[in-house]
Amino acid sequence: MRVVSEMSNVVEESYETDGTFYAFLNLINWAILLSANLGVMNLLPIPALDGGRLLFLFIEAIRGKKANRKVEAVVTLIGFILLMILMVFILFNDIANVFG
Repeated sequence: MRVVSEMSNVVEESYETDGTFYAFLNLINWAILLSANLGVMNLLPIPALDGGRLLFLFIEAIRGKKANRKVEAVVTLIGFILLMILMVFILFNDIANVFG
């Protein structure tokens, strides 16, 4: 919900000062920055993200042999559970900010 309110702020401020065309350009610029930020966050070495998989591939390259798939699955599952807990926390925090 915070993303929507921030996008609304960008459009309102740009529209008031520069007009429709620049409001549209600023909105596109903001969306590009958000997309790039999500791409960088996805590459963090956290299990269950692409960066976590790259970390396992890097470890396999250093060791010279494959990692145990069961260990990798457990680590990925734990990382996924922690990410879901974080997402629920952020969701409730956003909802509390809207109604609080």
